[in-house]
Amino acid sequence: MAEWEALTAKLQELAPYLFGILGSDLPSWKAVKTLWKAHRALGTDGVYDLVKLALASTRAFTDEHFTSPKVKALMASWGMHLDFAPDISGGALFSFLETMGGQLFGMVIGKGGASTMIDGLVGVITEKGGEVRCGARVDEILVSGGKAIGVRLSNGDIIRASRAVISNVNPKLMPDLLPDEQSARPTVARARAFRPGLSTMMIHLALDSLPAWTASEAREYNYVHIGPFVDDMALAYTDAAAGRLPSSPTLVVGQPTVSDPSRAPEGKHVLWVQVRVLPLEIADGRSWDEAGEGYADHVMGILEQYAPGLAQQVIGRAVLTPSDLERYNANLVLGDSLGGSHHPAQFFFLRPVPGWGRHRTPVDRLFICGAGTWPGGGVGGASGAMVASIVG
Repeated sequence: MAEWEALTAKLQELAPYLFGILGSDLPSWKAVKTLWKAHRALGTDGVYDLVKLALASTRAFTDEHFTSPKVKALMASWGMHLDFAPDISGGALFSFLETMGGQLFGMVIGKGGASTMIDGLVGVITEKGGEVRCGARVDEILVSGGKAIGVRLSNGDIIRASRAVISNVNPKLMPDLLPDEQSARPTVARARAFRPGLSTMMIHLALDSLPAWTASEAREYNYVHIGPFVDDMALAYTDAAAGRLPSSPTLVVGQPTVSDPSRAPEGKHVLWVQVRVLPLEIADGRSWDEAGEGYADHVMGILEQYAPGLAQQVIGRAVLTPSDLERYNANLVLGDSLGGSHHPAQFFFLRPVPGWGRHRTPVDRLFICGAGTWPGGGVGGASGAMVASIVG
């Protein structure tokens, strides 16, 4: 308990500088100023601790601070939300922020469903005179004189840009949207090497009642993690990276109707299960269309161990395999829901790839934002805010 309280205090101490860096383009003078402020406030040892936290693996961090396997697993499970298995360098930072930050600041869930956030953002855009077009696929980014000047839609419509073209498309897909003379440039073509994180599966359930969790207090929470332990998470990642279906994947279970009953008919509940992590391609040659439902059955069997009788509570089930996710959204390359791996070689000032940093591309007036750029995945809006400040 003392170590937990010490880490809680540590986050409060580091928060102005951590969030300052997360909200700054890299590299930039703003980031340098934040680090200088951190040095003045924390001293050399404090900056050392900050850098160590950014580079450490979750296992190394939790081994240093805790002895309980359950507490270590609690923190490591947050790293698995991204592609930070326990032994991946850089995983400690995200695990630390999500674990300690979640208890300090809580988590926001939109009443009525995720569309609440989308409707709010669309409202802001239209209020400012903007227009949102759905079902309008961009076939090409138009370039003239080395500058992005607009986009051509699949229906032939052309939208001209007055100041800039801003894209939140996965960087890996960007070269194919540019004219051949641009996509052939080595600095542009480099984005094709942007690596996806491992894939995920979503299982959505409609239930007669909340699961009868063996840990009864779990019925009071919106999120339940099933690791179960650090070594299981490490093995699941290794299996998935080798193309094998993990026997014990990490499960992120959402119970939104615990706090928002409006999402289901009276007395009923919904559950979603994010399966972390899974192969981008299955080594035995099967497609996800062939393996998906069977593997979802395996996951349901795991859940049954922690919530006996769950199978009898299910009214309806929908499984979205990695292939389904990519079909619904081309940005989820091979079922990667992260917008690209967050390992150190694709993070910080290296995100997404060299020559594409600071939310700029090798094409003048073409900017990028979203999970494929710094500061990475999530719904914080920081990358969009950075681009807005650049474009003005």
